[in-house]
Amino acid sequence: MNKIKCFTREGYVNYYDSEELVMIPDEYDISKDKIRGVWFSTVENIDLVPFETKEEGMKFIDGVIETYKKYNLNCIVFQVRPTNDAMYRSSINPWSKYLNKDKMEDVDPGFDMFGYLVEKANENNMEVHAWINPYRVTN
Repeated sequence: MNKIKCFTREGYVNYYDSEELVMIPDEYDISKDKIRGVWFSTVENIDLVPFETKEEGMKFIDGVIETYKKYNLNCIVFQVRPTNDAMYRSSINPWSKYLNKDKMEDVDPGFDMFGYLVEKANENNMEVHAWINPYRVTN
């Protein structure tokens, strides 16, 4: 069994509201009809490290794909609209503030993050599903 290293903070992934670590097996049933997936949360930079340059952002996504490949995952459910903004080019929604280190809204990161993730995931035989929060409410 292996621990899963966090992307955005030191340490390993644990179960919600618990100190118990999420462990993944050493061996897998790798048939194509089985989903071995992960949720990738972008809101509040839970799983997304904000970046300053296009190259930093692309390098981060490359690392995410390599990590998921190492863990034999084949499906990513990626949060594309965390707070009525977008992780992709849109004529309707502004760029997400979670893409940049200054948390400024509607700053073009220089590339389509979701498009790039889909491209890299497909090159590595992974499915990608878009996850939206249409009515996110917080206080």
